[in-house]
Amino acid sequence: LDADAALHCGGRDAEGQTGAPQAGAFVAVSCGKLHSCAVRADGSLVCWGENAEGQSTPPPGGGFVDVAAGWFHSCGLRQNGSVECWGTNDFGELDAPQETLATLEAGHHVNCGLDLQGTIVCWGDNAYGQAGAPTGTFAQVTAGTYFACAVHPDGTPECWGYDGDQILTEPPELFAMLGGGIVHVCGVTQAGGAFCWGRNDHGQCASPAGTFTHVSAGNSHSCGILDDGSVTCWGSNVLGQLNVPG
Repeated sequence: LDADAALHCGGRDAEGQTGAPQAGAFVAVSCGKLHSCAVRADGSLVCWGENAEGQSTPPPGGGFVDVAAGWFHSCGLRQNGSVECWGTNDFGELDAPQETLATLEAGHHVNCGLDLQGTIVCWGDNAYGQAGAPTGTFAQVTAGTYFACAVHPDGTPECWGYDGDQILTEPPELFAMLGGGIVHVCGVTQAGGAFCWGRNDHGQCASPAGTFTHVSAGNSHSCGILDDGSVTCWGSNVLGQLNVPG
């Protein structure tokens, strides 16, 4: 999303997943495996890309404030804190909880969010314990493939689930936010730097210098928003995923 609330997408477009709507203003956007979804300024949802499992057919109507696109499913967060999901339900990823949520994140076949008290709520695939969130109060949560991570109020990270590529070996940094990818995690430290850990076979963890406000981890690449609003990406560029739209 740019400063004028317009959508911009780049990278692989085999299923039309980067063919974002060109008209209108948007308040949120999320990229899944082969589909993407966004929330329009009027609170309605729109999705594009692969739709074999119905993951690009959102519910009608408005009232949404956020959306999260997963592997073959999507979920939307309404203004009243309720969650509605659509797409495949092979692992219970559509079985949204009854809790009122303040945030929403979608991973591989798992979803997580924070309720109004800062408690983590996860549902979906739990083969590796990725839906078995820790107890306590948290400031932010993110979902990856077979793992999830969260930030304690003091900035300490905590991850759970599958420990491939040493995801669960949290660094000693203090974070403002985290973004879970396929096999790595990136975050913005409390000092404003970008820090990543996990698999680094394509340089996806080799974050550049700078002051960041947000980061996101993909499969073999990562991207971040700098404090001047510009975007920078690092890692694999085999599908043009580092070519930031102008």
